[in-house]
Amino acid sequence: MNTKNQRKFAQNMVFNLAIGFHDLELTNMQKADALGSIRKLSKYSMLIADTVIIQVIAAFNCTFLKSS
Repeated sequence: MNTKNQRKFAQNMVFNLAIGFHDLELTNMQKADALGSIRKLSKYSMLIADTVIIQVIAAFNCTFLKSS
């Protein structure tokens, strides 16, 4: 999804949205407040992802769906 995208969202489209951070540095203060082995880290990375379904009224976050 960016300004060059020509495709429009439509009803019942399903897509995965992922945002990542790489090589973030931990300050000494953050390490002091951390638990366990996290105190030994100097850098960390994180990936946050979810699946979204486009509905007529709004987008629907699939994280809260119950398995049938």
